[in-house]
Amino acid sequence: MSGVFRLMDVVIGHKCEVDECVFPCVDEETRCYDHSHNRMIEELFDFESVNCRFGGVTCQGQATNCNEHEVPMCDACHNIYQRIQVGRGDRSVEHIIAVRQYVDTLTRENEEMRE
Repeated sequence: MSGVFRLMDVVIGHKCEVDECVFPCVDEETRCYDHSHNRMIEELFDFESVNCRFGGVTCQGQATNCNEHEVPMCDACHNIYQRIQVGRGDRSVEHIIAVRQYVDTLTRENEEMRE
């Protein structure tokens, strides 16, 4: 039984420099994949694979929107977030929703006129 615990402490290759991390380093780096600086920087600029961070019941997974705190959300979760904010009495969000609905109405009417 002690041999199993001993195997968990063994790292093949170089150990990640982050405290208490037991994963091996990525090639030509001193950190594992999860703690890699290059991966974190790439993630900041990879706008196509941003995941929703709200995680609502109807979450679509792919973030296409952000709230006022720059939290990436899918449209379904952003809609729920706005409804929660309105329920809390945040009038600025209520105004934003009203303006968005007005713009959507104008856009639909404009598209219908073009047809």
